[in-house]
Amino acid sequence: MPNTQLRTIEEFVRFQSALSTYHVIQLGFQLGVIRLLTAGQKTSAQVAAVLHLDPWKTELLCSALCETGLLERYDDDFALSAMGRLVVDDDIDVKYRGALESFVADGSQTFEDINATVLQKHEWTQTPAAMNAAEVLDIGRTRRGFRILEIGGSAAVFSSAFAHRDPDCQVTLIDTAENLQKSMTTVESIGIAGQFETLVGDVLNPQPPAGAFDLIVTVGLLHDLSEAACAGWVAKLVAGLKPEGELALIDCFHGQAKGARSMAFFELEMTLQSPGARLHRPPVIRN
Repeated sequence: MPNTQLRTIEEFVRFQSALSTYHVIQLGFQLGVIRLLTAGQKTSAQVAAVLHLDPWKTELLCSALCETGLLERYDDDFALSAMGRLVVDDDIDVKYRGALESFVADGSQTFEDINATVLQKHEWTQTPAAMNAAEVLDIGRTRRGFRILEIGGSAAVFSSAFAHRDPDCQVTLIDTAENLQKSMTTVESIGIAGQFETLVGDVLNPQPPAGAFDLIVTVGLLHDLSEAACAGWVAKLVAGLKPEGELALIDCFHGQAKGARSMAFFELEMTLQSPGARLHRPPVIRN
């Protein structure tokens, strides 16, 4: 069989799997199975009895939901997985589906408040990315004892990873008063508050102390700026660097070699959150 036909079959099988996963999850929500299990684990027979469903078909549905990652099985009992609890806690299915339908239909709905809530509740999920950034930047080895500024740190996930790797670095956070309070709660909880200081400021119009920092870091802020505004924003950050200082812009950009599917979904969600947001290509930032 020619390679093109094999690729077509493989793509079709992947599509079938994705579509089946979607329908299984949707059915789990529609029938109430997923939300019922928030109260604790149950057998499929118990689920069927509460929801007035067919016992054998409920067993099949619960088994399929385990394959999606939303449920876990313990002998005869089914329970929400850790990921399943995150999904239910945020009411993602209901909120995102309604927002997406009205956004695509007439542009009348965004879910800025919804997405902001999700991000605030689960910023800890950025920890692997923060640790990877600390590794890529070689914090604690070639970059040690730096004065670091994080713009818009919110829960200070990235700067906490840097401070953890390098006890000699000093970190300044610029953000809103509310976010800075949350940041300090985070760093105090892991015993590194002595390495941090805070400045209240506008992350989209930063005014860092001139020439004060070895490294300035921003995470996920560029796409909130128009293409025309990027250069001026970056220039304000550069003004806060020492002569040999470095600027690290951690974000999603068009033109990456991999991850086209994730990028497409991310850009759609980002635009739902903020209609003026845009992903940029690196040359735009360099210019």
